[in-house]
Amino acid sequence: MSEKRDGIYLSGWEYNRLLQSDPIARRNSALPAEILWNGAAPLWLFRNAFCAQEAIDNEWRAYEILGWPTGRIFTELVNEGVVSPIDWSGLPASTQNLVRAEARLLRSQFDDSRIRELIANGEIGELDTIKNSLIAPIVDHKRCALAVTPNSLRNWITPSGENVPSSSEVVLREIASRGPSGLQLCSPPGTGMPEALRAQAEVQRRYETPMIPDLLAGEGRFEGPTGYEDYLSALEPFRGVFSPINDQLLAEWQLNKRRLFKVREAAQAYLWPLLHDEWLPALEDGEISSKDIIDLLDREFRSRRFSGILTVSGRIAVIVTTAATASIQSAMGLLAALPPGTADKSIIAAGVAAGAGSAAGLASDSLLKKYQEHQDPVRKLTLFHQQMSKAVRPERSKGRPWLNTRSKKS
Repeated sequence: MSEKRDGIYLSGWEYNRLLQSDPIARRNSALPAEILWNGAAPLWLFRNAFCAQEAIDNEWRAYEILGWPTGRIFTELVNEGVVSPIDWSGLPASTQNLVRAEARLLRSQFDDSRIRELIANGEIGELDTIKNSLIAPIVDHKRCALAVTPNSLRNWITPSGENVPSSSEVVLREIASRGPSGLQLCSPPGTGMPEALRAQAEVQRRYETPMIPDLLAGEGRFEGPTGYEDYLSALEPFRGVFSPINDQLLAEWQLNKRRLFKVREAAQAYLWPLLHDEWLPALEDGEISSKDIIDLLDREFRSRRFSGILTVSGRIAVIVTTAATASIQSAMGLLAALPPGTADKSIIAAGVAAGAGSAAGLASDSLLKKYQEHQDPVRKLTLFHQQMSKAVRPERSKGRPWLNTRSKKS
């Protein structure tokens, strides 16, 4: 089996590196900010998140010049060890050479004019294919899953040609979608602030959008690793327009960031050993399909529905009844969710086999084997979801806060 995959590369504008002779040379980029208000999945599904050094530099300068809080947020994540910037020139020579070889192959299919055309037309499907191919050697070197992160081009140009997700991406999206809602580090910019949003949209339409094709290509006035400087300077007169939404995003990050670290702790204990060490490598090798894992997720969800409302004895009754009336597989999903220490599970499993009758076609030893194969992932997933639910649950106010606002009697 392939080695574990415990990282993800937060890609930005890496496709623009095909517009220079050496793709290793530093060039303009940025980070996918929308992950902060769309569940932050790349930040808790993986132990490590990587990005280009130029991307984090760009984000920080945007915070310094315009007050855009994403620069401060991503820099805090770097300081916490969640995000790790990569200077491509510091990669091993063998990895650099693989990137250069990939760039030569891509240039045989996409010349400079085609790259510019794809950017101008918002063809994010092809652009994502290009940058995923280009960064593949880095992804492999850093033990990352090859998954597409949101393309920032959609913020300015109506996208077309969405990419077909890989089997790994299908699984990652399924896992992220099945967790409890609430891990939103920030609201989408301008939520509940229609006037501020309209003012910012006007600046974007009149001043920002016309610069985007050249900015993302890293050409003209935006050439070089710090090409974003002219773009940010052009928007600096409008810093006051951005301020209300900047303040909102930063305040929400300060309020919610602790939840992210709690979810990461739960993922480290229960999810990452399955996802990084087993599922992603097996998907990469073709040993299992995304459907196999989705079936397992479905079984975990069914067991989770019962685990919170039935006593242990009640759940045992459901397990035996399920084996008799439905299928051994369904019963196993429920059996696996029983808490540790439940009176001898082997006896319960044997009872399930007996309850299933001859029609089930499985002896107790076979059932026990199935249980041993099935129990760990289902149980770990259930524990992960329980801990994640606690992490994202809003804190209850302590005491009686209204007492503090009452005037004291003299």
